[in-house]
Amino acid sequence: MFLTFKKFNDYSINLTSWLAIIIMGVITVVVGIQVFTRIILNNTVPWSEEVARMLTIWLIGLGASIGFRKGENMGVNFFVDRIPIKQKNYVELFVYLAIGYFLLVFLRIGMKYTISNLTQLTPILQIHYSYFSGMIPISVVLMISYTVEKIFEIALKIKNTQ
Repeated sequence: MFLTFKKFNDYSINLTSWLAIIIMGVITVVVGIQVFTRIILNNTVPWSEEVARMLTIWLIGLGASIGFRKGENMGVNFFVDRIPIKQKNYVELFVYLAIGYFLLVFLRIGMKYTISNLTQLTPILQIHYSYFSGMIPISVVLMISYTVEKIFEIALKIKNTQ
């Protein structure tokens, strides 16, 4: 089961990385159009700012989940590095269980926020703000999936050290 879960997460991180690359390219084009029309044509394109803002929010959410999976998130290792390996695994397990709990709470809040935005429209594009805030639950679900994988990995390390 762990290997299947790991393969799913490997696939999701590849997909997420490619989506982030594509979004970054689209942001570059949209902002380029915005700069060109504002400076050269002296007439800005009204939709470009909203599109760039929405794509930036999505890029941040995808980037956060990518960084989380790769372990590039902030951490305080000063005390953890001084713990013997056997106890270190238990500390890491506790940390990831706490992260999982926090992510579940954050998912609930993100879902409520996204649902509340279903009735509000953006001024220019007239699309629901939930397209912006929808990135919160999506990125949190990805992070939960990566957290579960890490919990399985640590549990296997604990089992193998006994």
